[in-house]
Parts: sequence; C-alpha cells; structure tokens
Amino acid sequence: MNKKSSTSIVVKNIYNYYKQKDSRLDSLNSIARVINNSELSINVLKNWSSERSTPSLHQLELLGYYMSIHPSQLVIDNVEFSLVNTPIWKDNCVDVFYSNFERYSRKRKDFPKNFNEDLMSYRTYRTILMSKRSSVNLKTIDKIAELLNIETAKILEEYNEKKD
Repeated sequence: MNKKSSTSIVVKNIYNYYKQKDSRLDSLNSIARVINNSELSINVLKNWSSERSTPSLHQLELLGYYMSIHPSQLVIDNVEFSLVNTPIWKDNCVDVFYSNFERYSRKRKDFPKNFNEDLMSYRTYRTILMSKRSSVNLKTIDKIAELLNIETAKILEEYNEKKD
C-alpha cells in the first residue's frame, strides 16, 4: 500500500488553490507572502513540502480560514476549490478533532487488546486523546486515523448525527 501522506496532499492542495486564485502564485515563496502569517511562513511551508515537519491542528485551521475551506478538505486528494462567492470559514478544528477522536475510539471495542503498537504505543494514543492540544501534527493524526480504520479527513470533519 503506497498511500500518499496527508502532508503532501495538503501541500499539493495549497499549490492548487493559490495557482487557481492567481497564476503568478506558483511558488511557496509567493504563496507565503500572500498568506503573510508567521505560523505559515515560507520556512514552515518548505518544511511541509520536504516532509521534515507536518501541519498541526492549529495550522490546518489557519489554512482552512485563508483558503475558505474546512480543514478536513485539505487532506483530501484532488479536492475541488470554488473561488466564486466562497464564504470565509472559521471553526474550532481542535474541538472537532478531539470530539471525533473520542467518538471513533468508543466505537472500537477491541482496544487495547488488538492495538497496533507498530504505529503508536497505546499509552501515547491515550495521552493524545486526553491532552486536547492544538499542536498535534498531521503525521500523528494519520496514524490515529489508521489505528481507527478511518480516513484522515473523517477524523477532522464536523460530525453530523444524521450521517452516522
């Protein structure tokens, strides 16, 4: 299984969105200048691009705000962006993530008995679940989603009771 990392998908979506917005925005330097936020600086974007680091929940939320898209959409490959009459979106991605994390964890009746320690220790999993930090990065979220047998976007999207 040669699955693309969520970080590479986020970087690709950043490129696609800003290139669609203005064809001159074809480099991370130009995109970082347009965003103009120290938490999404050129160094941060380049580190994501080279996968030396991954976005945190807080950074995904900021990107979602700047791109007028829900953060869960940022980790979907080949997402379609609409630049026409797009409302500015802002929500608490951290609360949504932890709410989903708890909900999907409760559904897994085989934890910790059948927990995959190769991905992450159960102790680390529980610590993350209980900490509710905005600094949890996308690589960790990918591992959690894999442990829960769901797509990364599912753990980031707003829960709709009618869907489940």
